[in-house]
Amino acid sequence: MTVLDRYLIREYIKPLGYTFLAGILIFLTAELFENIDILIDNKVPLSTAISFFIYELPMIIIEILPIICLIATQLTFSRLSRQNELVIFKVSGMNTVRTIAPILFFSFFISIGALIFNETVVPISNANFKEIKNQKIYKRTFMSDEIKQNVSYYDESGKMYFIKQIDPNRGVINGFTIYEFDQNFELIKRYDAPSAKWLGKYWILENGFLRTFDEKEKAESFKAAKVPVKETPSDFVRKQKDPMEMSFFDLREYVRKMKNSGLAFKKEIIELYTKISYPFTSFFIVLLGIPFALKTGRKGTFILSVGLSLLFGFIYWGVIALFKALGRSDVLDPMVSAWGANILFGSLSLIMLKWTDK
Repeated sequence: MTVLDRYLIREYIKPLGYTFLAGILIFLTAELFENIDILIDNKVPLSTAISFFIYELPMIIIEILPIICLIATQLTFSRLSRQNELVIFKVSGMNTVRTIAPILFFSFFISIGALIFNETVVPISNANFKEIKNQKIYKRTFMSDEIKQNVSYYDESGKMYFIKQIDPNRGVINGFTIYEFDQNFELIKRYDAPSAKWLGKYWILENGFLRTFDEKEKAESFKAAKVPVKETPSDFVRKQKDPMEMSFFDLREYVRKMKNSGLAFKKEIIELYTKISYPFTSFFIVLLGIPFALKTGRKGTFILSVGLSLLFGFIYWGVIALFKALGRSDVLDPMVSAWGANILFGSLSLIMLKWTDK
């Protein structure tokens, strides 16, 4: 790394740092005003309220990081242009690609860090945030008593459950399917029952079928079968995990089990690929913003830089949402759905960089 590379990265880190702090402060303030009434009405202890915002913070960071990187990029190149440093670089024989390379490499490593952070910290914090929000802030204890439909759940032993309807109060299930897998995630056993009852310590499946999958599929009917399921009716309702509460590897295992079980998994596999693609949005949005920053030049005031960044950010988020919707509608392949926005704007950025360098 040359002296110039270190200088450009240092100049980029300065606006990145204060933009990051400003962004976090703005979002936390907005969340405080949005939830202040419920915090006061429910007499939530200060320690619980603080935990609520702390656990929400990692997800906020991942969501706003691309915009923060883009604003920092706009401010950095605007300052370099106003002080004629970009002209000096060009006169000294440096082309546009060489000039922006340090910022691109740094934003790429930011994306790698975001990927690791999203994989290790965010799932845990999201689960804790959801628990505090539902049980301690909004007092949603009634949720476990409601009749639920289309519940999917998998336990620590690797079993997967699909429930058409469950009444936790009565301990009754209508439409109960249990899948058991081996160590290679291959389906080895499946219970299907139109109804099941919770008898306090175990479930009784009624008038169903047990299918085993060895060399040949075998099926036998039963009038009543006691199955080794330790989950209570409330567990099935409360313990459903959202993809945002799973790591990439947990979600990949979940998708694999759904696929082997013959269940629909379109939404989940798009979220799986998005866990990799979204952290790299920071890199691609910086790549998109650089040509505009270079063309804006001396006119790149603080307000203009922030305004353009917010505009690009909303457009980028809108395109991401559009691609995901098309994927869920089977218009696009799940991989294309997750990566489509990055590929589209990445290609556009390269074209614009060629145009800028002329």
